Amino acid sequence: MYTDNVHYGGEMLQINTTEFRRHLFEYLDHIDQSPIELMRHGRAVARIVPIENKTDAAKQRLMALRKTAKIVDIETPLEITWTYDEEHLA
Repeated sequence: MYTDNVHYGGEMLQINTTEFRRHLFEYLDHIDQSPIELMRHGRAVARIVPIENKTDAAKQRLMALRKTAKIVDIETPLEITWTYDEEHLA
């Protein structure tokens, strides 16, 4: 992003800790696009990932379920005889 201290390791942006300190706010603005892995002496020391928006995540899961759900007849009685156990009635 700014200097040679920035590399892409697959999907993750790898940044030297010194570089990260110098441009902290710019990298935090970038966090939604790609997680950041902080490197010190060539070794990963931390990862910064965006916090998941729970509302958006729930909507995405519902949209995924919508693609697989089946709406069937809910009015016609089932041909199942329901039984009960006297011990488990409240």
